[in-house]
Amino acid sequence: FRAIQLYFQVCGRSVKLPNKMMPNPKPTGHAFSIQNFIVEAETIHNGVSPYSTFALAEPHLYVQYKQWNLTVRSFFTENHLDHYLPKDFFLGEHIEAPRRQLGANIFDDKYTQDSKQFRREWSDAITSQINTLKEVQKQLETNEKPLAIYLEKDGALWRDPRSQYKHKSSKDSKRLKFILLLSKIDGFVGTRTVMEKISYGNESNLSKEKGRINALLREKLDLAGDLIEGERLRGYRINPSYRVVRR
Repeated sequence: FRAIQLYFQVCGRSVKLPNKMMPNPKPTGHAFSIQNFIVEAETIHNGVSPYSTFALAEPHLYVQYKQWNLTVRSFFTENHLDHYLPKDFFLGEHIEAPRRQLGANIFDDKYTQDSKQFRREWSDAITSQINTLKEVQKQLETNEKPLAIYLEKDGALWRDPRSQYKHKSSKDSKRLKFILLLSKIDGFVGTRTVMEKISYGNESNLSKEKGRINALLREKLDLAGDLIEGERLRGYRINPSYRVVRR
């Protein structure tokens, strides 16, 4: 268990998780993605019981945990947020050896005791990662500002730097009208309202158009997330991570 012990010596954090999360405003942007990572980690944490007599009985938890570490690493790297995390944050890359050793000692008289110890240290490690992500989330919620997407009268869409990220479409296109309509409302626009004002015909066509717009702007403007969000009972809106500026 030396790798796990070193982790706590370096990071020095082991705080007990609260039983209930206090209600907070829904985070947006990168903070929203981190919130999802926190929820996933808490689910894994709840399954890693130090009181089980057979630590390897649920290997799916370990597989899920390794995948979680890989996903979080990719997110922080791709969004240039690596500096928010301590160097030894990704413990999932270091626990394979002690876990394999534990499996090799399955018939040892001390196996049950060692198994509980392993899970206890693994549980504490996940708790530390969750607490770190919560700290990062707070910092991002304080620092993040919506990314400005500029919409010109001639149908051009761009963001800084304009020479690198731009897309031109017909000023009379339905796609542009869709974005323009949503940009005028601070919140959701009902599905029926969008269909009536832009004549999309039915909800299926509207949903597909939303997907095409998001895919196009992810490519042309190199956006990290979808520009348009949709919820079944609420309609459509501009993702709060972005701000459409009409010019």
